[in-house]
Amino acid sequence: MLYREKSREKIKKLFIDIYIKLWQPLYMNKTLIFEGAGWEKASSASDIGNCRIRTRIKNNDGEIIYLEMMGRKKSEWSTYGRKKNWSDFVGFVFHCHTGYDSNKMNQYCKLEIGTIISWDAKTLIEWVNKNLNCSFNSLRVENDGVQVHNTKLPLCESLPPIKNKD
Repeated sequence: MLYREKSREKIKKLFIDIYIKLWQPLYMNKTLIFEGAGWEKASSASDIGNCRIRTRIKNNDGEIIYLEMMGRKKSEWSTYGRKKNWSDFVGFVFHCHTGYDSNKMNQYCKLEIGTIISWDAKTLIEWVNKNLNCSFNSLRVENDGVQVHNTKLPLCESLPPIKNKD
């Protein structure tokens, strides 16, 4: 009996190892998808692909969050424009809230006021992951065909990585 239990445990561990090695790369390809809501040819689109973007995501906790942002060329006379390590563009958060009611106050609403970031894809992914409890690893802006306001479903989901218990 003890031998069977050990065999079952070994088979279970082997199955988990194989599952993680084969499926985790597919599972880990989590792309943060935005609808392009501005002009994709604007200089302020930078490497993001549009000067105004919006999305509805599902974060690691299963919360649905609406996020809308805009980027523009930074100016030398502004405080954020003098940051030397930033790209040539800055981004602003217009809307950030859970659910579908923008009037409902929640923990993410505070990000709407005064949030200014460097407007480049790498920084935007890092900001979303840190502030909205996500784990995206790439970004894509759809300038045609995707419309956030035509559905209540998230455009993308951030699921926590699968971890082996051993």
